[in-house]
Amino acid sequence: MLPAVLLFGLGLSLTVAPLTATVLGGVDERNAGMASAINNAVARIGSLLAVAAIGALVAERLGGGDPSFATVGAQDATDAFRFAMLVTGALVAVGGLLSAAGIENPRRDVPCAEHAPGATVGPTVARERA
Repeated sequence: MLPAVLLFGLGLSLTVAPLTATVLGGVDERNAGMASAINNAVARIGSLLAVAAIGALVAERLGGGDPSFATVGAQDATDAFRFAMLVTGALVAVGGLLSAAGIENPRRDVPCAEHAPGATVGPTVARERA
């Protein structure tokens, strides 16, 4: 079970961070908050649908609506889990390939004259006390 979970985690870490960086890098700074919110909402909805779909696959693999479903043995449960991890791994691999083919790293021109020396984000604005 551990190798499958580690492989799944590796696949997620290789796809989620670059996708999030691309989503946030592809919008204006003014719209970064909205892009982040939409990205998070889509990720949460996708996670919920994936958990439901994989759970349905496991339930079907274990017997579905059969009344003897409660008497499933350990080997059957292990086989169902292995099947679910293979399906999930394949889906993550397909997602990684699609991401590699379709995600572009946007380049922005940031003129240095607009920034204070050493500033990395934007012009430094002095705050006046009222």
